[in-house]
Amino acid sequence: LCGINDMMLLLVDEPDLMGALLRLVGDVTVEYSRTVRRLTGAPATGVSVFDDVGGLVSPDFFRRFFLPIYEKIYGELAPGTDDDRFLHNDARVAHLLDFLRELGVNGINPDPTTDPAEIRQKLPTAIIYGCVPPLVLKNGRPEEVMAHARRSIELAGEGGGLVLTTAGSINMGTPYENLRALGEAAERYGRYENGA
Repeated sequence: LCGINDMMLLLVDEPDLMGALLRLVGDVTVEYSRTVRRLTGAPATGVSVFDDVGGLVSPDFFRRFFLPIYEKIYGELAPGTDDDRFLHNDARVAHLLDFLRELGVNGINPDPTTDPAEIRQKLPTAIIYGCVPPLVLKNGRPEEVMAHARRSIELAGEGGGLVLTTAGSINMGTPYENLRALGEAAERYGRYENGA
């Protein structure tokens, strides 16, 4: 509605206005999702939040502006303790992990710079979708892709709970050999012995 730069400025210059806008976004998200569920017969609970903005603000600003909206969306659309509460955020999320734990986020597709081990520590039961940087997958050599994939597996994959993919999206023009390298890394490094 206002662009990222203007939004960041308005959070400081017009906090009441932006708070009202974000509350409206939360209300519309909940009502739209309920309407879609009713019209399509989609599952009645579970929700995925795709928000690349929340990670751009400080913890104080997140608590003030974004946390109440996340609480509304997750609380109303995924109220059960076993309901899916997924978050995608391409911005850095390390400073939000405590909030995400409190929110009960149990699936996350994070940015490529947050340490997968830190995500696993803060969200021990969450499914992590990542953590290969998308530009490494697109522009790197296959051995670089495998090295990043191996690191993700070693830091966050023990015992399961890691879906090996990019931290973000797969960019157009990503070479097939790099996709194969990602799959090969999963085969080579994603196996655990001793019944795990």
